[in-house]
Amino acid sequence: MGEEKQRVAVLTLGCKVNHYDSALLRQRLVDSGFIIADKKDKADAYIINACTVTARSDFQARQLARRCKRKSPDSPVLVVGCYAQAYPRSCGSEKAVDAVVGNHDRSSIPGIVAHLLNTDMKDNKDLFAGGKGPAKPDFGDTLPEFERKRPYLKVQDGCDSSCAYCAVPRARGRAASLPPDEVLKRVEQLVQKGYREIVLAGVHLGSYGRDLYPPASLAVLIDRLESQGACKRLRLSSLEPQEIDDELLSVLAGSKSVCHHLHLPLQSGDDKVLREARRPYTSSDFSRIVRQVVRFWPDVAIGLDLIAGLPMESDDAYKRTFELVESLPVAYLHVFPFSPRPGTGAFDIRDRPPQRIGTERARQLRELGSRKKRNFLLEAMKRSPVYEVLVESVDQAGHCRGRSRNYISFSFPGNSSIIGTVVPVCAEALEDNGLLGRPLDSCYSKGTGQNSNDWKKD
Repeated sequence: MGEEKQRVAVLTLGCKVNHYDSALLRQRLVDSGFIIADKKDKADAYIINACTVTARSDFQARQLARRCKRKSPDSPVLVVGCYAQAYPRSCGSEKAVDAVVGNHDRSSIPGIVAHLLNTDMKDNKDLFAGGKGPAKPDFGDTLPEFERKRPYLKVQDGCDSSCAYCAVPRARGRAASLPPDEVLKRVEQLVQKGYREIVLAGVHLGSYGRDLYPPASLAVLIDRLESQGACKRLRLSSLEPQEIDDELLSVLAGSKSVCHHLHLPLQSGDDKVLREARRPYTSSDFSRIVRQVVRFWPDVAIGLDLIAGLPMESDDAYKRTFELVESLPVAYLHVFPFSPRPGTGAFDIRDRPPQRIGTERARQLRELGSRKKRNFLLEAMKRSPVYEVLVESVDQAGHCRGRSRNYISFSFPGNSSIIGTVVPVCAEALEDNGLLGRPLDSCYSKGTGQNSNDWKKD
């Protein structure tokens, strides 16, 4: 009998790009002879693909490492990714962490795992600690397998911006793009595998194509995917507001495949704070962009990133942020208290609100976000009775979960046979974070008066 294969768990913290990197890592581990362990089971080794966008992200990675070590004390724990690249000393100082591998060479990770599994752990605590060079883009030579029903396809990596509060350029390196021919090829492969929606992901997605020769752009990429009929549902990850220019707006306005959902990092609604943070737009620029998008996509779900307690955020500056967000037709907010990141321009700036003030402002903005989401969902129920929902999961009680093209979370009766399919769902009532619904055929059978062949698509 052959030697039993060793089991490795890959745990992911952070953004859509991190989830793609984890899928690529799992594929490389399988190709190297490992078995991917279920997250709930014991593993022979644990890999934590960690985010470093805030100090809390770093803490969560260390906390997760401790949980893994408690579950299986003799199994090596590796922390990889952005935290490992940007702050290797902090990462490696955690006793539960046995190896630290940054974004300089992610392809080496299976070999490092194999080495640790075949070596006395007591002699190897710092063997791989720290990055050994600048972060490099890694798109993989082939398309990995995905766990999700909405796969994240990384088409861009790295960032050339210099926002004062952000450690991402340090963690990810220079901006790089996957060539359009390769993007098209991978999208077509995913569609052939049966995926109905694909998320185009990037660290700085709006800068797509600038590093290529000849240069390209996100607008050009979307237009090409659309003209080739590559996928009926394309979703975009976060976009920098200043990169939603006339060319991209024109493509989005005419697109039949791009989902009516944008996520934009505003961070602050005060112009002085934005300048201090080195954000290349003003509050009025941002307002204009949001309203332009809503004019051609009235049902669009626009989400915002906000940082409460940034340097120079006075009471009046915070008030301007709150009032701007309150006035905008947005669907939800992601709010974070300011987290000083070592090595960034904002780290040493002392003219900032006390932490307790930032935390309170974040709480108030989250409450505003809850009201915004509720209003968006109520308007959605008035605007259209039926939405096309991609079914992503089903629980033991027979409740399906999925999202509409404009990012509304739906819960409705169903079974596992419809996971991965697109189902027309009648919106019936609000729930905490989305809408309760019923598949269209059952709505029709209940005598709603709707014809199953005559409904307004989202």
